[in-house]
Amino acid sequence: CPPADVYAAGGSWWITLALPGVQRASLEFEVREGLLHIRATREAPWRKAPGSLQRLEIPYGRFERSFTLPHPAATIVAADLLDGCLHIELATRA
Repeated sequence: CPPADVYAAGGSWWITLALPGVQRASLEFEVREGLLHIRATREAPWRKAPGSLQRLEIPYGRFERSFTLPHPAATIVAADLLDGCLHIELATRA
């Protein structure tokens, strides 16, 4: 489960998830029934190289993270993957 920061001001919320190694093409996110769902896959780079794994601390594979929104009528305004972090801005629908 990737770590996240959540910030709220007025009618907007910003959520940042630490997703190093996640490619934009594997990201899926949606707002449904007052929840923000984020899904992605982090591929293990060591699987492509010969040798044996010595330590595994970074989680790889498919994951899903959900957030209960403070306001059920919210929509995604922007979503950017930048420097290994996913930044999502949400706002209350007018």
